[in-house]
Parts: sequence; structure tokens; C-alpha cells
Amino acid sequence: MDTASRHCEHQRSSSSGSVQHFDLMVEGAGCASCVGKIEAALQKVSGVQSAKMNFAERTVSVDGRTTSDALIGAVEMVGYTAKSINVYADTLEEKEKTDLAYYKRLMCEMATGDNRATAQAVANKVGIDEFFAEVLPEDKSNKITELKQHGEVVGMTGDGINDAPALALSDVGFAIGTGTDVAIESADITLMRGSLHGLADAIAVSQATIRNIKQNLFGAFIYNAAGIPIAAGALYPFFGVLLSPVIAGGAMAFSSLTVVSNANRLRLFKAEEH
Repeated sequence: MDTASRHCEHQRSSSSGSVQHFDLMVEGAGCASCVGKIEAALQKVSGVQSAKMNFAERTVSVDGRTTSDALIGAVEMVGYTAKSINVYADTLEEKEKTDLAYYKRLMCEMATGDNRATAQAVANKVGIDEFFAEVLPEDKSNKITELKQHGEVVGMTGDGINDAPALALSDVGFAIGTGTDVAIESADITLMRGSLHGLADAIAVSQATIRNIKQNLFGAFIYNAAGIPIAAGALYPFFGVLLSPVIAGGAMAFSSLTVVSNANRLRLFKAEEH
């Protein structure tokens, strides 16, 4: 789900807007005491929930809602230089978070070409346990093939050119309506909105449609199972009753009216309530 987040790199003159999830590159930090000083300084910044430094890469992963300028200032206050900041700004709406929690119950997995830090941030935010980062288009296709070989029914959602092979290979491919033309052509279903919660709506509408079809089939089966023998004269030997052609025609019209009326109930269906 490459549309779930965005990634950008800011240098020293980065914007002071409020963002969430950072990787802060620090020069000159190496010893354990230096790492501790930097972590402590960052955790004092308003809005920072946690800060943990990768000793080998001299990178501090910061989680919280604050400004990039505040992070740079905190590092420089303890005598070190902030080289650059990678900002992972979560763009999921509240309803999308709810829907993705629903996807989790469907054994949802996330595969993205973004780096692992971005994937981890989004996965943690929406509660997805299993994700695959920095994957190539063929890796997505291979994953779907693997799942299908284990007997799974696989649905794939994507919007990019690199998602097209996986969308075509999956049992049901869902393309984001604002995505690329090749993704839309490769998918079975196109979500008209550029939002992930359209997938939850599509699943809910599909389930409601299948229920409606089963109701109509059951009703038609019972109706015809009773009506055809009566029309054929099954009651005549016992009660001397024959079905008038006028009544039979009216009964058939009423049967069709019942099926159409039941199907029209779908027009009142609200996916968000289900």
C-alpha cells in the first residue's frame, strides 16, 4: 500500500511544520555517553514520545509530533551537528485507521517499496503485524503466488505501475482510482476514491450483494417448488382445485416483483454502518 505514507528528506533549512516519525542523522556521535546525551536531549523536546539511537549508523529514530527545527536545536544544544532529517509523515485518516484494523482481521499484510522505517511507522500506526519493505515489483508477485499456493484467496490493493503485475496475479485486484492507468487496467475492481477506506466499503457492498442474491434464490426456489405442482394440478385429485391461468400469471408477476424489491434494498445500504 504505497499510498499509505509519504517520505521526504529535509536538510538543515527544513520546515518547522508539525510532523510525526523522524530519523535524525547526527554527526560526531559514537560513544555510549554521547548517544545517551542525544537521546536525553531529544526526549525533552515537547511532543517527542520516544527517541532511540542506532549506534552504528548514528541515527536517532524519533516518534512523536513535533517540529524538525526543534529536533535540530536539541541536538545542537548538547554540542553535536544534525546532518539531515528523514521525515515519515503519517497521512492516514481516522476512518482509514479503523478500516485497516478491519483489514487486520482479514489477515492483511502490507508490501511496499518504501524503506523499512516508513513501513514500520505506518504498520505500527494501523496495527498491521506483518509487512514487507523495500520490495521490488516481482517480490510482490512472488508473495501473492506463494499465498495462492497455500490455498489462500488473495486480494491486492495498489495504485502504482509496480503494483500492476501483483494486481493481475491476485484473485481480486483493487486499484485506487487516483492511481496509474496501468494499475487500473490490471485490476478487477477500481475504487473511485483515492482513499484506502474505499476497499472496506467495496468488501461490505460485495458481502451485502451476495446475501441479497442468496435470499432471492431461496425465495424463488420455495415459490416455484410450491407453485409449479399446484399449477400442474397436484391439488385436483384431493380437493378438485385447478389453478386459473390468470392467478398463475399474477403469481409469477408477484414473484418477480418480490425479487426486484428485495434487490432494491441495496440502494439503502450504507457501507460505513457495516
